Amino acid sequence: MKKKGLKILLASLLAVPLIAGLNNSDKVEANNVAHEHDLIKLERPGSGGEAVTGGDFSSSSAWQWKNADIQAVDGKNTGHLKAGVNDASFGQVLSLKRDTDYTVTYKAKLSENGNGVNCDIRIPNAGILDGTWQGISGSEWKEYTFKFNSGDHESLRIEFVKWGDASDIVASEAWISDVSVTDGGEGVEDDTTYDFIWADDFNEGKLNEDNWDYELGCIRGIEQQHYVKSEENVYIDTDETATDGKLVLKATDRAKEDQYDNPRDNSRRVIYNSGSVRTHGKQEFLYGRIEMKAKLPKGQGVFPAFWTLGADFSLDGDIAADQGYGWPRCGEVDIMELTGDSVDGSYNNRTVYQTLHYGTDDNDSGKYAGNGTAASLNSGNFNDEYHVFGINWSKGKIEWYVDNQIVRTVDYSDDQAAVNALDKPQYIQFNLAMGGAWPGPVGTDLAGTTYDIDYVYYARSPQQQADAEAYYANVPEINGASDITMQKGTTVNLLENVTTDADHYLDFSINDAPMFVNNGGKTEVSLVCKGKDDLESLKNLPAGTYDLHITAIPKSAKPDPKDPNQLDRTQAYVLNRKTVKLIIVESDKNILQEKIAEAEALLLKTDVYTEKTLDYLNKSVNWAKEINDDVSANQEYIDSAIALLDDSMARLKEK
Repeated sequence: MKKKGLKILLASLLAVPLIAGLNNSDKVEANNVAHEHDLIKLERPGSGGEAVTGGDFSSSSAWQWKNADIQAVDGKNTGHLKAGVNDASFGQVLSLKRDTDYTVTYKAKLSENGNGVNCDIRIPNAGILDGTWQGISGSEWKEYTFKFNSGDHESLRIEFVKWGDASDIVASEAWISDVSVTDGGEGVEDDTTYDFIWADDFNEGKLNEDNWDYELGCIRGIEQQHYVKSEENVYIDTDETATDGKLVLKATDRAKEDQYDNPRDNSRRVIYNSGSVRTHGKQEFLYGRIEMKAKLPKGQGVFPAFWTLGADFSLDGDIAADQGYGWPRCGEVDIMELTGDSVDGSYNNRTVYQTLHYGTDDNDSGKYAGNGTAASLNSGNFNDEYHVFGINWSKGKIEWYVDNQIVRTVDYSDDQAAVNALDKPQYIQFNLAMGGAWPGPVGTDLAGTTYDIDYVYYARSPQQQADAEAYYANVPEINGASDITMQKGTTVNLLENVTTDADHYLDFSINDAPMFVNNGGKTEVSLVCKGKDDLESLKNLPAGTYDLHITAIPKSAKPDPKDPNQLDRTQAYVLNRKTVKLIIVESDKNILQEKIAEAEALLLKTDVYTEKTLDYLNKSVNWAKEINDDVSANQEYIDSAIALLDDSMARLKEK
């Protein structure tokens, strides 16, 4: 969802209509995980024989264009390379099977005396695949063909190009039709077995906060929504039987007095409240199928997303920088993003994007970072009905799918920066942004816009399970982390009862997310204590409830050479994190201390009171002293100790 220099390759890949098997069914159990539906059956890329989308040029959406367009010639649509320029091209990314023979066919003609036009197959971010350059010539229609083997590649790009400064090339036009790339195979469904690990069908009537946390405030870019924790903006909508629920993220008008200019661009006013939920600190994911079924919003500047971030993310500064990784080093997988506009059935309202983000510094500079693909419906909008969006994530490789079609594959195993950022646990997030740098300014009449999520599922194949277990074998355990209560104005060792292994040390961060206030202008979550070396901040915290993030960090970890406040971003440190609550109470022990003094004076009167009743009072005094010495004791415990002392003194009997 973060956009820093994002370069989207509009290589749209057709997302077919929702297939059979997605209707509601009785809840079933798999691996002791209840779920209403099965995972959608995937169709392997290229297995149906045709790898090109829109080869008849009935639509422009599948192709990326430069000085080119669709033009009707000789009674059919064609891809047209324009005259008057020295550089014209169009192409699209193909999802292929490895080490498979493919045949390219197309028809083409040039203008009279045309020159400098060719077709080739390209390796993304590299060059032309050996043996695939083919020149095009002649002003009459000809059919062209050549073959290639995909080798180790699962993503290659077919490109039609006119290039050159010579006058005859500049003056040339070209028309291409009937483009096809086939492997000769027939469609085969994925028969891999996946065991469910976790599922949420959103049927509980309210958001399950054992699974979900809220992202709050004005977080990213120049968006025009304020994320809030409100049942008006984040809620579960169920049917009459409360058995078929959906998570709803809803945009509503923000009160005029609470609107404000986005601090990163004062031309963008924050005019909506909206919802953003994530599993950070609750559930994490490593390898497997992560799948949701949702109906997406439409409209000018709507910006829904389904994505993951590294479980070691420092939450945009809400966790200390030396206790995790910032963006983009934490890794991000955009499973689905849509940037809507005001035109019904437009390209934007029927297109979703799939993107990776990662890098070893502040830049989104990884080999496969930022170069997303797009998948489009033939017609209509993603708002018309529910569709399935997901990834099939294996060690070193991710496949994205829309409905049952795999629309992008990235094998990142040859990029160590990608492996470091992506081959580790992630958490998932849903959010409904309104406007931004990419979608542009949001429409002002979109209050009531919803992003409806029927379910989200997580399952693994046997290989994915084995790879995840191998990773977790090296993850440090955090034992003994639980909610803590302490008295305002004191300091306690928050890690006293928490342990990890000998190769790691523990530190903590505290933020005030549980006390976030929706209204009042630009309200926000703040990092209020940076850890065990910041105890003065802990002592000065007001009473309230806080998030306490405890992180296990390798003792061998070193600071980043470019920013010593962060962990070294070139290294693959294995971290672990647990999130609990810190409750700071305001308590008055003056009365308790007076009562203890009064009771101790009575204990000295052994000549007045019976031994039995003095013994009872003595036990009460000892317990009251424990409460007095306990800095975590809240007022309820203090009041109970006072009441016990009063009762014990009242029970004293004279001899």
